[in-house]
Formats: sequence, structure tokens, C-alpha cells
Amino acid sequence: MATLLKVNEVAQQLGLSPKTVWAMIYRREIEVVRIGRSVRIPQSFVDDLISRQTIPVRNPSPLICNVDTRLTQRAPGRTRL
Repeated sequence: MATLLKVNEVAQQLGLSPKTVWAMIYRREIEVVRIGRSVRIPQSFVDDLISRQTIPVRNPSPLICNVDTRLTQRAPGRTRL
């Protein structure tokens, strides 16, 4: 059986305001189930929405990995005052 969420619950999961979720429903960007006057959103749709909107991570740059060692190395011939 599918888990159905209220608009406020979806807004909290997505970090959005309920008004934004209602706007997305109005634009038909979010699937809804209507039961009488109640509006519910399937949890599976929210999970799919998150996975579709997720941007994959690139391979980290070697410069980012070596930041700590670069900052701790001193130039040759320089002395500390």
C-alpha cells in the first residue's frame, strides 16, 4: 500500500514552503491523489522527484585535496621571524 503525505509533510521533506508545493501542484509538477477535498502526494513520487533533481558529484580536483599541504609548506629559503 502506498504511503500518502499531506502537503505540509512534503514541504518539510523538500525544504520548501507549503505555498511552493501548492504552486507545483497547480502547475502539475507534482502528482496528487484526491480523496474528496483532501489532497495527498504519494511518498514514491517524492522519492522519485528527489532522485530526478539530484545533481551528481564530479570527481574532486587534486587542488582541493591538497589544500592543507599547500598551506602548511613554506617557500624554500624563507625563515620564520
